[in-house]
Amino acid sequence: MDYYFAPMEGVTGYIFRNTFHQYYGGIDRFFAPFISPAKEASMTWRERKELVPEHNEGLCVVPQVLTNRADFFIQAVRDLSEMGYREVNLNLGCPSGTVVSKGKGSGFLARPDELEQFFDRVFDCKEIGEMKISVKTRLGKNTPQEFEELLQIYNRYPIAELTIHPRIQKEFYKGRVRMEYFDHALKNSRNPLVYNGDLCTLKDLADIRQHLEEKRGEAQVTALMIGRGLLKNPELVEWERRKEKQEKDREETAYSMDYRRLKAFHDEIYARYKEVMSPDKNVLYRMKEIWSFLAEAFPDSGRELKNLRKSERFAEYEGAVLSVFQTFF
Repeated sequence: MDYYFAPMEGVTGYIFRNTFHQYYGGIDRFFAPFISPAKEASMTWRERKELVPEHNEGLCVVPQVLTNRADFFIQAVRDLSEMGYREVNLNLGCPSGTVVSKGKGSGFLARPDELEQFFDRVFDCKEIGEMKISVKTRLGKNTPQEFEELLQIYNRYPIAELTIHPRIQKEFYKGRVRMEYFDHALKNSRNPLVYNGDLCTLKDLADIRQHLEEKRGEAQVTALMIGRGLLKNPELVEWERRKEKQEKDREETAYSMDYRRLKAFHDEIYARYKEVMSPDKNVLYRMKEIWSFLAEAFPDSGRELKNLRKSERFAEYEGAVLSVFQTFF
């Protein structure tokens, strides 16, 4: 089983990806936060900076494109191909209201006829060449019943991998994942599948592995895509790979967070952001985004974390970080 790092806008940029790869292992592919092509250009200079080869050396990175325009998507594919990429992922999963209101992301799912026309143009385009096109989708915009028609559409095209987050748009990340619809894809998809959704602990990973074993269908599940789980516990996939090996060897081991490594990981990201961003508040905004997930690794640290969130200057932030970590060394 492969493990993919999900794209998370404002968090998993090239500095984060490179630093994560430096300190932690086990990730087979990093999916970059989406670019949103326009008439003037397929990506902004900031988006291009995220994807240039020199910022992604040694990593397997898949760019993600957010659009409902086939011509914009094709131009983005051309440009990304020139940058050396061999796979592009179409974002049909973003639930953000501002995205959905424009008919993009999971908002595009409410327009199945237009979606089919989009795929016709993309896959009929000779300029796509050898570029692999993968898709990240939800079950639908308004109801999960939309997924049956959507899957029929996906089945008409040679999609490299179909990543499914089994919720609808308006659920965002709340409520239960609707595994019965993923099971429908297992039985009926003609394309390889990737599962994404609520994979935050070793138990979550064990449960999905068992579920996939019990519900084997015609479709192959090639990978699990994890986002929030790896931000809450960067060691999660390492633990899972170790666990898989130990199951084969019939060994048992307890797992605990290496806080010294986590501190070094944090400090490296922080230092790299300070090199390329200013003033203090911009760097701290990025770091606090990471802490909104990482805080779960620090139980009983409410006061220290509150001080961290309130910090407005580097000195305040650095003192708060030390206070958070000091009881865990």
